Amino acid sequence: MRTLVIYDTLHGNTAKIAQAIAKGLAGAGEVTVKRFTEAESQDLNSADLVVAGSPTHAWNMSRPTKVFFQALGRASFEGKAAAAFDTKFQKRLAGSAAGRISRALEKLGFRIIQKPESFFVRGMEGPLKHSETDRAREFGAQLALEAGSRCSAK
Repeated sequence: MRTLVIYDTLHGNTAKIAQAIAKGLAGAGEVTVKRFTEAESQDLNSADLVVAGSPTHAWNMSRPTKVFFQALGRASFEGKAAAAFDTKFQKRLAGSAAGRISRALEKLGFRIIQKPESFFVRGMEGPLKHSETDRAREFGAQLALEAGSRCSAK
């Protein structure tokens, strides 16, 4: 299985989560990690699983993340597996970039295989709350199992 983990980060927290997710996915095949500013449509085409994440900004995904999805236009990735994650404050009204990313992926035809996941920071610039990278590795491992079982069921 080929997996692409794409993300945006401002203060490095989302990058740490993306790397931890990639470690959790490592046993399931080839994993590539890229920032949205480095990724292209062909990267998504060649992946069996796409995991996309962004910090939450004003209840939404970051600008580079929005620009990436807008640039894909009407591209179709029908049936490919995907999941979304974000980093944010652990507050009820913090919003969720992951929810919006998940909807953007669905509009492009991706099959969402796991509910959007949030990882929490302590302050505007971080750091991540204790054990969030461990949770991210577990999230990656769960995605590997889910994607693997769906691929073998085809």
